[in-house]
Amino acid sequence: MKKYFFVLLTAGLILCAPLSAQSGRIKKNPEWELSFFAGMAMLGEAEANTPIEGSSDFLSSSIEPDDGILLGARITQNIGNYFGAEFDYIFSDHDGKFVNPTPDTAKLDFDQTTHSFFYNLLFYARDPYKALRPYVTGGIGATLYALDGSIKSTSKQLGFSMNNNWKAGFRVGGGVKYRLNNKIGLRVDLADQISDTPSFGLPSVVPVENSVAGAGYSPSGTLHNLQMSFGLIYYPGNH
Repeated sequence: MKKYFFVLLTAGLILCAPLSAQSGRIKKNPEWELSFFAGMAMLGEAEANTPIEGSSDFLSSSIEPDDGILLGARITQNIGNYFGAEFDYIFSDHDGKFVNPTPDTAKLDFDQTTHSFFYNLLFYARDPYKALRPYVTGGIGATLYALDGSIKSTSKQLGFSMNNNWKAGFRVGGGVKYRLNNKIGLRVDLADQISDTPSFGLPSVVPVENSVAGAGYSPSGTLHNLQMSFGLIYYPGNH
């Protein structure tokens, strides 16, 4: 429900934006922009069938995160009439559960945050003298998948350790900017942030000691983090 509320909210703000714009012909969009934004992040589930040491059996497990809040900031440089480049930092927070981390543990509460650093290129569909500028974007970067301290301590009590993971990835998406005046603008973004699935330091084969199987997690494929955000743009300098 909250994701649909966010979509309606951002759509309403964009539709209301022209009512706040200054009259008269807008000046050319400036070279530099600073943006601060918030929204929702929908991190995908990650499943694994991990082989058990000395056996033909597999441990089927999954990490199932909930949707989380998203906060971030970015700096953008507009290059020429139709291109831009930007660097951004995005934080998101996800509760969830780790299903079957070991054969004897049905579920473990799983809390994590993601910290993403990306360099993106933009292509604008309209020239810099237009107040409304749709765009597409793509970029590369890295994400830190960081675990809450409680799951680290709980996993140690269960006989295994979990660690934070860095993963390189890329992002594709698009959005629209609306310039209210020569100092302030609005921005809506939709993006998919894609990386390899983190294993959080768990072994790719389930270890067995004294006939008791431990923890293992060997996910395959990619992990998607769908992001929707609404932001405020500030244009520095005198215009």
